[in-house]
Amino acid sequence: MNNLQTKENRLASLGSGIPAWWLVFIRELTDLWIGGKALILLFIYALVLGVVTYVITTDGEFHLIPLREMIFETLETVIEVCLFIGLIISADSLSGERERNTLESLLLTPSSRRQIVAGKFLAAITFWPAAFLLAIPTLQLLSQGDAVFGLSLFWGAILGSVLVLTYVGLGMLVSFWSNTNKISYVVSLGIYILFLIPAEMPETDQTSSLMAQFLQWINPIAAVNHVLSKILMNDINFSEIWVWLQAPVGFAILTLSVLFVYAAPRLRPEQGRGSKLWTRFSRAIGLGMFVL
Repeated sequence: MNNLQTKENRLASLGSGIPAWWLVFIRELTDLWIGGKALILLFIYALVLGVVTYVITTDGEFHLIPLREMIFETLETVIEVCLFIGLIISADSLSGERERNTLESLLLTPSSRRQIVAGKFLAAITFWPAAFLLAIPTLQLLSQGDAVFGLSLFWGAILGSVLVLTYVGLGMLVSFWSNTNKISYVVSLGIYILFLIPAEMPETDQTSSLMAQFLQWINPIAAVNHVLSKILMNDINFSEIWVWLQAPVGFAILTLSVLFVYAAPRLRPEQGRGSKLWTRFSRAIGLGMFVL
């Protein structure tokens, strides 16, 4: 009860002229970073990154890997881990409120549903700048003064942001259609693996046929990895490979459009619309995860 009253009180000041999305953003930011899951996940990420850096810099076998390839592999890992963190955070954004019985009180406040979703979305992506900043010392250490360091920062920030925005939006859509975090987490993890596994296949296998190239092109993670590899490892000009970014950018626009134009105004205390179809889909995802 105290938790419900606190949330209502925080948003009761809407009449003072403070935008609702900003109040929701501040509330979510506090919940995420002060003893919340964002801080814990980022701490684990930093430990993993530190271990990887230590192993790379002390194991002689790693020095046999070309410098630019090492930078690419590290940046690829950073982005993919951050996508996983983004899904974990966003998958709890709405279904977690339902599970804790706090969403109804939030919806009763004098604020639009779209602004509530916007505030939660902005808070969910705040982990990305922090995670990318933590990766900079590792990339600088591995680059050994090579110009690839600047390229990795520039393209890593841009392409990583596109994917993070997409996956946080996707996680929130899953959360919108889920009543519990269990369903939301399982479906989000299934979607993550669905895109990740093909992207991790050797590039020779991915480009072995026209159909394989097409499947790589429509996969946001695979397409971004392809662009990064060509720019960082092969010094190919962006103008020659920009077509590979059509799918990631288009997927981002589509995901965020569905989230804010369709889903956000229809946010309600119970499970999102199309519940029967979504229940069947989530069960299929869960069965697929069990088989894997």
